[in-house]
Amino acid sequence: MDTRRIITHVRGALVIGALGMVTVLGGCGGAGGGAAATTPTEAAATAAAAVHTRLAEALAEVNPRLSRQITAATSDLNEVSVPGMLQGWEVFEIVRIDNPHIPTSIVAIDGADRAVVLSGHPERFATLTEGGVQVDTPEAALDLVGFFLRTTRDTSRLVYPIATVDDLRWPTRLNADQTSIKEDAIARLREQIASPSTTETSSGWTITSWTGDQDTVVRHETTVSKDGAVTDAATTIAEGLPLQRALGG
Repeated sequence: MDTRRIITHVRGALVIGALGMVTVLGGCGGAGGGAAATTPTEAAATAAAAVHTRLAEALAEVNPRLSRQITAATSDLNEVSVPGMLQGWEVFEIVRIDNPHIPTSIVAIDGADRAVVLSGHPERFATLTEGGVQVDTPEAALDLVGFFLRTTRDTSRLVYPIATVDDLRWPTRLNADQTSIKEDAIARLREQIASPSTTETSSGWTITSWTGDQDTVVRHETTVSKDGAVTDAATTIAEGLPLQRALGG
């Protein structure tokens, strides 16, 4: 899933929090003291500040802690690419820049500035599809499921999609016992884990996919109806593995 960073600190300008304030670093004004034309960098900074303001205000009642976090300029925003059938919604990852140990939050916001915190709350995903959306191809169903699993995952845990056993994230150093567990797991899981597959049903599709989740491997059977309803059934197929528990671990 593609992401696009919403710049909070850019060369030539500093965006201050979510207050929509931009302080330009460097000289200003042209010959004769007239106002200088807005540069692309300044325009980008102003746009970034506007996004911060909008998201902070939308979260003020839904999640005051996240709203304060954005207002205090302690976070970067990464825009998440949204499937075409979810027109009208934007999704952002809120990443703490002052404390990387605090989990990322994933928030959706619509054109009416209604905010929904998705991370860790798969039951809230229905808000994005209420009223019905059109999922008319297996490719669209696959895209929607990938988006669902990414945006509703528990971000306090290291959760990531896998399409082969080689996608599992192992620490660089393992002791003898851990190495033995790793080798046994790879041999056992190699024929089970595969790229996501789609099976058509009477009401839509079922997508089979896998994720690594801390020390476990999880198989997902995710159903998608043609009006966009998503239901996930997760089964742990391996546990107690000496996998990475944090990025860079």
